Amino acid sequence: MRKSSIFLIGSLLLALMLVIYACKKDEDDTNNPPQSPTAVKGIWIYSTYFFAEWTGVENVSGYKLDVATDNSFTNFVAGYNGKDIGNVLIGEVKGLDKTSTYYYRLRAYNSNGESNNSNAIMLKTAGLDTLHNFDMERWIQYPNFEDLAPPRAWATINTLVDLNPSLYFATTLKTEDAQHGKYAARMFTDSVSYLPILSGNVSTGVFTVNLQKPLESLIVGVPYKSKPTRFKGYFKYQPQEGDSCEIRTTLFKWNKDLQKRVKVGEAVMRRTDTTNVYTPFDLPIEYFSQDEPDSVEVIFTSSAGGELFIAKIGSTLYIDNISFEFGK
Repeated sequence: MRKSSIFLIGSLLLALMLVIYACKKDEDDTNNPPQSPTAVKGIWIYSTYFFAEWTGVENVSGYKLDVATDNSFTNFVAGYNGKDIGNVLIGEVKGLDKTSTYYYRLRAYNSNGESNNSNAIMLKTAGLDTLHNFDMERWIQYPNFEDLAPPRAWATINTLVDLNPSLYFATTLKTEDAQHGKYAARMFTDSVSYLPILSGNVSTGVFTVNLQKPLESLIVGVPYKSKPTRFKGYFKYQPQEGDSCEIRTTLFKWNKDLQKRVKVGEAVMRRTDTTNVYTPFDLPIEYFSQDEPDSVEVIFTSSAGGELFIAKIGSTLYIDNISFEFGK
């Protein structure tokens, strides 16, 4: 037999062995419990509830969540000793005490059993049900722009700059012209390449660039289940040619029957007049139902019609020292 034929047969046998090994490995994987997930410290921490978060693993049917008041997990929070969360990557933990320390961990499971415990995360519940960085003090410097922190809590359209820094520029900026503390947020409306107009914004949520469907770029809701009574803060506004700014918060609840979010409450303000000094806004939140919300939007924009490209170049909005108020 020629050497080339021997080499060919050997190569085919090796390939066959690799296929058998891969199939056997897949079979072994599906016959074993899943790997342990990794718990991560979520950012949605409130006074009597928080949202645990973790990274997922393969071949999983769901996850079980432990929450305790000690790091040895001997004193479990009622209802959270192996609580089945389902096949999701975020889970609500409620019925907690304010300004108290808690620990959580996860296990993944499938039909073959449970994984080992994940790492444990320690956190402390808040004193008030407010959102991160309402005072506009914390910012992150990225290679091409600066943005309000933390990610997933606040989003702006500054991410456009990463597409091409020579064509796009940030329309929301950190400014030392602040009402309180060191910094405030300054947003302005301008024209940019390949877009008719762009209004500066600060919004809760995540911004992912989608030039084909711009209205789908911004996901503005974040987890929140409290019911503040007032939405307060300070602003300055310099509109151009009758333009208007928008300051708004809206609370939603997911409706399973309608398969969409439904408004629970809202406070909104639009202004067309020039305001050159920081001026307080104090908006009562009107509730439309007795439902408990599950998410909240907070939006500030230099041009209220900006998402529809109805805006005036040069309109500028400053925002600082925001708060949710509770009670009367």
